[in-house]
Amino acid sequence: ISEVISVVTSTDKLHEFKDNKFKVVDAFATHAQLSDSVVEHMKAEITYRAQHLMENSQDKSDMIELITGKFFPRWFVETLPDALFHGRVKSNHFLTFAQDLTPSRDFAPPALVCLLAVHLDQCEYETGEVVFQKLDSAQHMYLVLRGSFANVAIPSPTGGIDAPASVLKAGGNNVMPVTTLQSMEGSDPWNSTDYKNTDYPLLAEAGCPRETDRVYPYRSYSSNNFFGDLELAEKSRPRSSTVRCETPAGLCLVLSKDAFTSICQQFPQYASPWL
Repeated sequence: ISEVISVVTSTDKLHEFKDNKFKVVDAFATHAQLSDSVVEHMKAEITYRAQHLMENSQDKSDMIELITGKFFPRWFVETLPDALFHGRVKSNHFLTFAQDLTPSRDFAPPALVCLLAVHLDQCEYETGEVVFQKLDSAQHMYLVLRGSFANVAIPSPTGGIDAPASVLKAGGNNVMPVTTLQSMEGSDPWNSTDYKNTDYPLLAEAGCPRETDRVYPYRSYSSNNFFGDLELAEKSRPRSSTVRCETPAGLCLVLSKDAFTSICQQFPQYASPWL
């Protein structure tokens, strides 16, 4: 009976969460004069992501107090990093890179790992979904749990060119694998036969005239890697590149800019490699 009650309560909370978000969408639609089709799409996206959105909207002050208070003996707190997200936070290069650069090469203190875990939210991405685009405001960084993510751009003789979001998403079902670029190392991708013959969505389909315009990944991030941290360390610095999910069911732990700043202030000895 208790399990049934728990499921019903959870379902009720989810419906309440969605209803509240739908009201916000309706208010925004009235304010911005959105069409019915746009409103329906917004509500469909909220419905699809509702469970994760609800979990990530919880007040975390009680969780922080749980870690920083006197609720657990120190020996127990020291065991938590191995359990948090199945030990994936502790092993992420975001932490191991920092501890390798500290003077004593100490392991990150359990309190740092625990507080970091409190602030992290899980977020799933579909193949071809853009995580952030060049010149976006930098508000989060990302620790990769599953899948592959990559900086992407259009190669040109003068350097990479950012692509419209519609083209980046259009390539979701036919994403250029990173191995394609690796096999072209030492060659000129702009003139490469592989590049010109690749069956990949053309920017011409989005109104761009050149048939050689295709989006390529040029730096990848897989399990235990992290990205999006560089711009957080500098105030008002926008994103310098575009990052896209390159594989199905990509999963990241997302850290907000405010939480990143708070962690750096509380553990300055580990913050120096990040800043």
